[in-house]
Amino acid sequence: MDRCSRWICLGDAIAFEIAVPPDLPIVFGVRPRVPRIWETCPVCGHVVAPYPEWTAQIVYEDGVALFFDGAKDLFTFLLSPQRSISESGTVPIAGIFVTSYSTRAVIDARDAFFVVGSDVLGPGGEELVAHGSVGEAREFSRDHGGTRVIGFEELSTSLLVAMPGGAR
Repeated sequence: MDRCSRWICLGDAIAFEIAVPPDLPIVFGVRPRVPRIWETCPVCGHVVAPYPEWTAQIVYEDGVALFFDGAKDLFTFLLSPQRSISESGTVPIAGIFVTSYSTRAVIDARDAFFVVGSDVLGPGGEELVAHGSVGEAREFSRDHGGTRVIGFEELSTSLLVAMPGGAR
């Protein structure tokens, strides 16, 4: 098996190979993960792998990763006072990643810009559409009827609650 693929086995008889991109960035010493086909969003329960253009994730210092089917659910989880981190106990977060809608690249969520209120819908409806630069986000917002472009620090529970299907 080469370093760019992994074999997935289901039961005794079914096995298939999936590609693992070798060019995922390393951010602050942490490399984002590729969701396995059975990974589900801890907020809404959707399977994540069918939506690579929306995938977001939290990687903990112990290597555990939680995957989300969009930035809206990622931030709903991060900003929730009742969030369950039982998968990794009290291990600190090492990285937070989103997928840039314009380039499909995995980027550090803290450096991303998000378009709110656009006509482009994610797997769960209205979504925070991530971009790697403010210029890309503003152009996307103009082209797709976005109402706001915000940075990581501007995300809030009140913004998520105001979005259809947000902050469950």
